[in-house]
Amino acid sequence: MYESDFPIINENCIGYASISTKDKALVYLANPAYKKAFTVSTGKRVGIYTGRYFKQDSLYFLQIEFEAYLNDGTETHKFGFVQNDFFTAEKVGQNGTANQIINGILSNNKTILENNLLCAALIDKMDVANVDIPDDYRKQLYSLQTELQKRNDHLNDSVFISKKELATPQGFNQYGPTLTNFMNDPGLGIAPVVIYIVVSVVFGMLVSGIIYLLFKKDYTDSKSHLVISQDLTKALATLSPEAKAEVIKDLEGQVDAAYIAGKTEGSGSGILKTVSYVAAGFIGFTLIDKALTKRQTS
Repeated sequence: MYESDFPIINENCIGYASISTKDKALVYLANPAYKKAFTVSTGKRVGIYTGRYFKQDSLYFLQIEFEAYLNDGTETHKFGFVQNDFFTAEKVGQNGTANQIINGILSNNKTILENNLLCAALIDKMDVANVDIPDDYRKQLYSLQTELQKRNDHLNDSVFISKKELATPQGFNQYGPTLTNFMNDPGLGIAPVVIYIVVSVVFGMLVSGIIYLLFKKDYTDSKSHLVISQDLTKALATLSPEAKAEVIKDLEGQVDAAYIAGKTEGSGSGILKTVSYVAAGFIGFTLIDKALTKRQTS
């Protein structure tokens, strides 16, 4: 991201942690045109060097990828940059749990997307039938989809992950326009809607420690959001048995009936079965461990 603002590449610093060496060192957000920054104390790890930089007069400014999203009150950021005179590079070791973290994010994101599409359909059908829906349910769905899209963007934008596959859940994706309309409700806010999400990625073991640092918060968030998503789906389905019956009929022949029952009844079976994910060129999905195995043996 922002490649045109950081046109020069130094491969020697790619993947190193950026550590401040002076008190009140400035960390800039986004790109030079954004003109916002914050200060950090000495010894603070502020992100991971992407290897990209630009030179201004005799000063060097190096791009970093933050370990968590930073919100400045106006926008949310995953990238920034620092002046090299005030920061040093520190090597990041390997981490054996990186695979688990990425697999967990991919799996949780998929289930949450399915639930979000299902919830949008339930809300739409209940609105048509004039069923009273608590405002909190609408706010929860809006928040879940917004956070899902942030995690998906992070996977898409990270320079340390390659070979990303995008796909959408078969059957559930018929509610894509419904979710889009819901997310663009003026009463809640305006947001772009993603129904094609990252379902497969590849990264090398040499960057496993970097992946752990960059995605550990996403993994934690995805686990808590999954619980909220499952509870919301059950609550909406319980609110209107008629809307639930309509959704089940819509998905008949496309998604396993027991899978839908698990989601709408909260029995847990809704997260045990596999839903086909479809995209241009492939059907289904491959998780990171299988992708790595294939890569290493080729």
